[in-house]
Amino acid sequence: MNWLSGVPHETSTTILVIYELCLWLAGFLLLWRIPRPRASGVPPLRGTVSVVIPARNEERSLPILLDSLRHSSCAPDEIIVVDDCSDDATAETARGRGARVIRISERPEGWMGKPWACWRGAAEARGDTLVFLDADTRLEDGGFGRILGEYSASGSVLSVAPYHQIMRPGEALSLFFNIVTMAATGAFTAWRKGPRAAMLFGPCIVIGRATYDDIGGHAAVKDEVVEDVMLGRKLRSGGQTLTYLGGKGSIRFRMYPGGLKALVDGWTRGIARGAVDTPRPLLALIVGWIAGLTTCALGFLAALLPGMAGLLVPQAALYLLCAAQLYWMARRIGSFGVLTALLFPIPLFFFHFLYFRSRLFIRQGRKVIWKGRELAIPRRGSAARG
Repeated sequence: MNWLSGVPHETSTTILVIYELCLWLAGFLLLWRIPRPRASGVPPLRGTVSVVIPARNEERSLPILLDSLRHSSCAPDEIIVVDDCSDDATAETARGRGARVIRISERPEGWMGKPWACWRGAAEARGDTLVFLDADTRLEDGGFGRILGEYSASGSVLSVAPYHQIMRPGEALSLFFNIVTMAATGAFTAWRKGPRAAMLFGPCIVIGRATYDDIGGHAAVKDEVVEDVMLGRKLRSGGQTLTYLGGKGSIRFRMYPGGLKALVDGWTRGIARGAVDTPRPLLALIVGWIAGLTTCALGFLAALLPGMAGLLVPQAALYLLCAAQLYWMARRIGSFGVLTALLFPIPLFFFHFLYFRSRLFIRQGRKVIWKGRELAIPRRGSAARG
């Protein structure tokens, strides 16, 4: 707070409070509304549907997803599981639940793992509509039909952010990553009339076969770590509209159940790279909001120090306002609890740490281990390695 060193204490406190309040209010603009797939009032989807599931060592997750698809009232015409060099029973598990399995033992030079798996699955698919689902997702009762109905109604490429199911306390560290990822799409801001987005979210994408082929499919983003973001960019540059919805009540997932290391490596590989492709005005608003929360958290901690009693009441009030806002945001995108919101400095500073770790890895060309593979995070415009 050196910039307030020459200002009277009462005035500096007022300026600080106003600054934090303004940035706090800005946060409401980011996730003002989160439309979800509707249960009624949407036209049925015509034509055939193929579901493509890229999977690497997913023998535990696949049964949940495949069972939810098979028991859907609007089941797909075919389910393709692309077994990406798994060393567990992924292929056997998929076949045992009626899925068609494509096994790939290697990938061509210049391809990242997930784009290659999606591309291979799409090449074998026979449906008029392609649905790409991550293996750790699960459809709720009637959820698949609602998602297909929204795709039919939107007339555009559709992406749905699965509701994040928190099972262990450590998984709540993803709080700010989840919020920022959804905010960065621009689909849920206060100034948008509908859920039109600047990018896609890989765990659930619905796209017409003709549209997919027109842009070159995943071959157009074969060397990208954040292939979903770049696929969205290719579609928009080709004149396509993107629709982004929240998945609560229709589709959910559990992120990084493997523990803290998986969570750290998973977010490190994509968070800073994705930020590069966020529209600048929206990125500025997100950065300002994060800065306001950080100032609030630090201000509250400073107010607990001896001689800072004058700051305690306003900073405590601001702290509770921030916690309330985060709870309002978090409950619409995942099963985050009240305690996570009240202790928000923990996931907040964890977010700061991993963001700068991701930036460092990009700058130095360092690699993370992701699902048993070394993965380098490329700079914008450079080829991926690993």
